[in-house]
Amino acid sequence: MDSVPIQLALPLLESSGPLKICSKCARALPLSAYYIKVKATGRRMADCRDCHNAGSIAYYATHKEQHNRVARERRQRDPARARAKDRAKNARTRPQLLVRRRAWHALPANKAKTKAYHKAHADQERAYYHAHAKCFIARAGAWNKAHPDAAAVYTRNRRARLAKAPGRFTPAEWQHVKERQDYTCLDCGQREPAIKLSIDHIIPLSKGGSNDIANIAGRCQPCNSRKGARLP
Repeated sequence: MDSVPIQLALPLLESSGPLKICSKCARALPLSAYYIKVKATGRRMADCRDCHNAGSIAYYATHKEQHNRVARERRQRDPARARAKDRAKNARTRPQLLVRRRAWHALPANKAKTKAYHKAHADQERAYYHAHAKCFIARAGAWNKAHPDAAAVYTRNRRARLAKAPGRFTPAEWQHVKERQDYTCLDCGQREPAIKLSIDHIIPLSKGGSNDIANIAGRCQPCNSRKGARLP
């Protein structure tokens, strides 16, 4: 303990596990706070994760062009290997990426950027879709099958938007409507799973009804079809 600075003595005494002193910030931290340098032996790096990450960010900021050039050359030498690494990374980090993407697109300024980008690249996007139409259709079908309620909500919101009807609702709000009705059709009284509740606009859009959740009710498909565009 004589070689340990006074400010580090307390963490060392309080911890029951092995500690390591960071070579940069001089903090006494558990081994989990250090990246593994040699997997075979479990040897840890000399600097902690915080210091190492800060150094990496600073280095990348000053060598950005060089880093991008090397990365491009590596991808050009072996594109198949680069694509395989990208797929593996995307599969590993997909949940975090989706959260970050939704948060980014939720900002009004970013919505405007996205709209402007799609408008400027409409021809390229249209050509790419037609070249990969089968893949897009298969993925959409698989998603709709795995998320039937969300797909139904998306379809209703899209139809209302095309009809220039005000309002929109979310899959969570539609789920709340079903729970409030005890998963029972308002007309015939049958319950899920004997029937499947479908989204019904209480006041039809063609009669001036809105697409807000207050105008949404659950009816089975036969009852919904019989009601049609009639007012309640």
